[in-house]
Amino acid sequence: MRPGRLGNILLHLPWYFEDNSKYHHRLRTLSQKLQPLPLFIRARHNSFLSPKPQGSLRYLDQLALQFTNIDLPLSRTSPSLTPINTGPQSHFRLHGRNHGLWFDRQAGRDEKYNYLYTIDELRVVASAIERVAAWTQTTYVITNNHFHSQTPTNAFQLMGILGRADLQAPSELETKSPELAVTKATSA
Repeated sequence: MRPGRLGNILLHLPWYFEDNSKYHHRLRTLSQKLQPLPLFIRARHNSFLSPKPQGSLRYLDQLALQFTNIDLPLSRTSPSLTPINTGPQSHFRLHGRNHGLWFDRQAGRDEKYNYLYTIDELRVVASAIERVAAWTQTTYVITNNHFHSQTPTNAFQLMGILGRADLQAPSELETKSPELAVTKATSA
């Protein structure tokens, strides 16, 4: 692989992975085995956002593990979208907010992620991205809300909101996603 091609490695932590000493040991082991690769963790348990001084965010910083800001349907234990940075890079993952199907055990993967963000929801996300990007060298944003056109549609809408109107969506996507025309009109 050519130098500079790997942005980072994302470690997906399961829902039950909480901020406690048992799991801190696992994070330390992962960090030691995978360093010096740039590592991010996607924590899906809100205990990682604890304000206590010895909390996970401080621990992640000590291990050179960077926190991933995620947007997903909220539950009792899931974190809300955050503007957190724990290193020189920042990372955002948008999973959609399809609450009704996200927690339905009968729903398939494609159904769970079937979500198109509204412009207002994307503005909130853009605000968090801008806050974090002001303090980091590189910011990665992954839209992961469906395999159909929702993912690229929301990606281009978000880029427009963030002032990247120079990036044009392919004409096929513009034809399939009339929402892009609305974004152009409101971003201009």
